[in-house]
Amino acid sequence: MTGPQKDWLDSHRAAGYRPLGKPPGAVQVARFVKIGALYPDGSFELKLSHGHRYSKIEAGMFEVGVLEVI
Repeated sequence: MTGPQKDWLDSHRAAGYRPLGKPPGAVQVARFVKIGALYPDGSFELKLSHGHRYSKIEAGMFEVGVLEVI
């Protein structure tokens, strides 16, 4: 994770953004919403639909989203 990516995540923690992955241990039924790509320069691109393709693919980018417990 680059410095700009860390800064972006830190500034968006209150909104619930976190890297996509397996939900925490006790959470059984959950999903990620507001998914998007976080690029190495700290820019963010929201995924607009299930079939959305990001405008660019870069080494070091990863997906983030808001974990919603159902």
